[in-house]
Amino acid sequence: MAVISMTSSSSNTPDPQKVFSEKLNGRAAMLGLVIGLAVEAVTGKGIIQQVWGFNESTKGIDFSGLLSFFS
Repeated sequence: MAVISMTSSSSNTPDPQKVFSEKLNGRAAMLGLVIGLAVEAVTGKGIIQQVWGFNESTKGIDFSGLLSFFS
């Protein structure tokens, strides 16, 4: 009969760097949502319209330099 040990060999404590990164990401997402809702309340445009409007207004701008900087 096999005996299964209930103790794990690895620690269950999360990596502090990952915890910080996840908290920062969550806070940025919440901040973006709040800003989007605030702009919606002021302008009457929904979040999707705001994003689409940004895409429409930047059609003539060349972002190739920015893209090559990050790649």
